[in-house]
Amino acid sequence: MSKKKRGSSLITVVVIFSILITFGTAALSLTATDYQSRIAEGNRIKNLYYSESGLDITYGVIEKMIETSITKSNNSVDDFMQNLNSQIEKEINMIKNGKNDDLKYVNLDGSLNEENINKEKNIIFKDMFKKWLTEASLYTNNTSKIIYAIENSIYYDNSGNIINFYNSQKPAISVINIDKNESNGKIVAFNGDNLELEVQSKFSTLKDIFGSLTQKPFERIVSAKFIIHVPDYKDNYYVETNMLDIKVNPVWKKAISIDGNLILNGNTEITGDIFAKGRTDDSIIDKVYDKYKGGIIIQGNNGGKGDTILTGDIVTSKSFHVKDTNNVKIQDPNDINKKFNLYAGNVYVGKSSSSESNTINSSLIVKGNVYTDNDLALNAKNSKIEIDNYYGIGDLTKPSNTSGSRSLYDREMISSSILINTDDIGEGSSITINDEAYIMGTAYIKTQPDSYQTGESVAVKGNYIAYASQLTGDSALYESDGINSYNELYGKTAKDFNLDSSKVYFKYYNPLQLVDSFNDSKDLGKENIKFMTVEEKSKYFKYYSKENNNLNLKGKGIKLPDNTVSIGAFITEKGDSFIVKSPSYTPEKEEEVRKFRKNYASQVFEMGNPSNINEDELLDEYLEGDVKKTVTNQVNFSLINENIPLENDEDKIILSKNKNVVIVGKNSPNYVGSSDEIIINIPSGIANGIIITGGNVTIKGELNFTGTIIAAGDLTLYGDGYKKRIIYNSNYVDKLIAYNYDKYFNKIFNTNDYIYSQKIEVFSQTDTAKNLGSNSIITDKLITKKSWKLIK
Repeated sequence: MSKKKRGSSLITVVVIFSILITFGTAALSLTATDYQSRIAEGNRIKNLYYSESGLDITYGVIEKMIETSITKSNNSVDDFMQNLNSQIEKEINMIKNGKNDDLKYVNLDGSLNEENINKEKNIIFKDMFKKWLTEASLYTNNTSKIIYAIENSIYYDNSGNIINFYNSQKPAISVINIDKNESNGKIVAFNGDNLELEVQSKFSTLKDIFGSLTQKPFERIVSAKFIIHVPDYKDNYYVETNMLDIKVNPVWKKAISIDGNLILNGNTEITGDIFAKGRTDDSIIDKVYDKYKGGIIIQGNNGGKGDTILTGDIVTSKSFHVKDTNNVKIQDPNDINKKFNLYAGNVYVGKSSSSESNTINSSLIVKGNVYTDNDLALNAKNSKIEIDNYYGIGDLTKPSNTSGSRSLYDREMISSSILINTDDIGEGSSITINDEAYIMGTAYIKTQPDSYQTGESVAVKGNYIAYASQLTGDSALYESDGINSYNELYGKTAKDFNLDSSKVYFKYYNPLQLVDSFNDSKDLGKENIKFMTVEEKSKYFKYYSKENNNLNLKGKGIKLPDNTVSIGAFITEKGDSFIVKSPSYTPEKEEEVRKFRKNYASQVFEMGNPSNINEDELLDEYLEGDVKKTVTNQVNFSLINENIPLENDEDKIILSKNKNVVIVGKNSPNYVGSSDEIIINIPSGIANGIIITGGNVTIKGELNFTGTIIAAGDLTLYGDGYKKRIIYNSNYVDKLIAYNYDKYFNKIFNTNDYIYSQKIEVFSQTDTAKNLGSNSIITDKLITKKSWKLIK
């Protein structure tokens, strides 16, 4: 009996434990299932949020891209405004000359056509806004920037650098309503002023709840449409603005406007126009070198090689002078097709005096036009000059109007020519004019007591041997390289022109015996002896080259275009040798020459603003040779209040009646200065603003300066080896002046000689930095988000 009880108890215990185990297992299974469900739902929700965050990232990327696009578009408008002055000047001159057709930016009364200007600004702004967003990215040549940015969660800053918008784990974002092109990329275009993009965002966890790698667990996909709207120029994406009517003076439409000398010490970049009148207090004792004194001097950089890039029109009434070892380029590094103008009394590459070390390994390259009142000269070893077009517009004789400065000039100061005084021409040094040349004078040989005028418009050192030699007169010229009256050379000899040895006479010009006169008749009477004109000397030089087969002449390394107009003979390379070409000027070319002279007078004598005079008066000004508009008569220095505290952290406005200004940039040693100096310390090397002083300006150390520098004295960029950049931004300078006009500028500038009256936009905010710098852009008006969908 006891054994049966023990057996039943055991069975009971087993049954109970089985039941408990069954219920426990069921409970555990239910708990695990519930846990899995909760984790899965959590992942689904998480993935949905991550997918939705992809749309937020897209919105942020579009915002940043729009901000950069607006900046690029504003810069395009700024470029248009920078170049508008020349078109306005052209239309004003058209009105003066009774030509009222094709006026676009100027009304018949001489006022600006604000409506047309604003329309053009709006067109330029919108075109660039659309183009920049939709053109192919630099990093992929088959996908639009905006698509590339959205799908990679990046954006481009103003310098073109890529910035990561989102660095953590992010969803897969793609633009899905765009057809792929042949190269498997995506190029989009605006439909009118709108661009619609459908963006899809996907996210999935990488592992399942047990830690195993899976393909796409719990993937969630959402999409939305984004519409980008093209704004009007300065319409609905900035804070409220005011318009001020300002009389624009030419002195502050340039990067640099000075009455003294501009001294650059290499390692320099200047973007914007330059007016440097140049000092006139230097006496001319040595005619070979002293005529190049004053103006713009580009010299060695702390004893080393200098690189100077000037992007803009350059104007000086004195010389543009490159010396020591320098590479100088007048061009736009970002646009090789853009042309600029250099206006100067002389353009010269070479040393300053006979005692100075030779200029060596230098170059001057001008993408555009060079106008000289006198000479284009090269006197440097292993150096070159290359320009597109050259216009040497100085005439042969003194003008009849002698009331101006030209009445004091020696003949050689008003006779434009190309002078090569280096011994290695064609063997290291060269001079090249690519497209067109006008050379309206001839060279002079340094003799005593008077200089000897040659018959060459292009003269090489040593080639004066032609005028010290006699001609046999037997060799005929069979090449017809001249035009009109100069075709008479064809098939004739020197004897036909009475220029052979029996008919010419030599005179002693210390230290040379040079051909001076000839008998123009078969009769040997003294009454028929005449001084040789430039025309006869040109023929003489050409016959010498023919009779001697160019023996003892130099001409290699000189390349002039077929389109060359000259008063005298000139040498140019041909194949492996060179030829002497006859003068090609004819009276029919005079109107072109007059146009060049008016252009020169407009820029050099009127600071680019001949608004108060007509074309005939411009020609009279050229004949007089006096600079009419200067910094001194465009700025009322006497009205500057020296006691006004003008500096702030963002924009530097420096005004002084006559103190010297010294800007001390990055890496420059401490500079103490004196009581008659204003010291501006810029340890960061970055500054913006306007500097106006009746004294001199010196820049030391490394500096990036955006704005304008106006001085009655010199501007010197110190040769300490550090790079110096001066950048003119018309939009910035206009607004800085307009914003501070009543406070500082309304009495400083001469309003009688203003270029035109311009409405300038300034922001209503009181903070100058916000007003002029990175203004707050209201992008929510430019982006519409709609049609949100949960796809999966």
